Amino acid sequence: DALATVYEHEGDGDLAEATWNRAMSIVARNAGKDHPDQIYFLKSLVTMERARGRPDAARQYHDEALRIALLGFGSNHPEVAEIYLDMGTMALTDGEPKQAAQQLELALPIFEGTPETE
Repeated sequence: DALATVYEHEGDGDLAEATWNRAMSIVARNAGKDHPDQIYFLKSLVTMERARGRPDAARQYHDEALRIALLGFGSNHPEVAEIYLDMGTMALTDGEPKQAAQQLELALPIFEGTPETE
């Protein structure tokens, strides 16, 4: 992930994307394509695609991250809530307040049921 981040900061989004996809292939080969570690890379791809002005690509990566999180953690896990929160924030930024509210309403009860950690 660090190498892909370097490429992204240098302005080479294509190489960054290829590097994140390479990392995801390694995880898939070693732990399975739906392993929760994939979420980290997918979230990085979301951020990069947003910065590149590609909201549709970002949404696809978010959808995949959510699918893996639900599969790996269940519907009441904080990671799932974080993804809903990110998706809601993205929808609001894109001028889609109804979609934002739907995503944020999914996140809220999960956060309410999550025990606080120190």
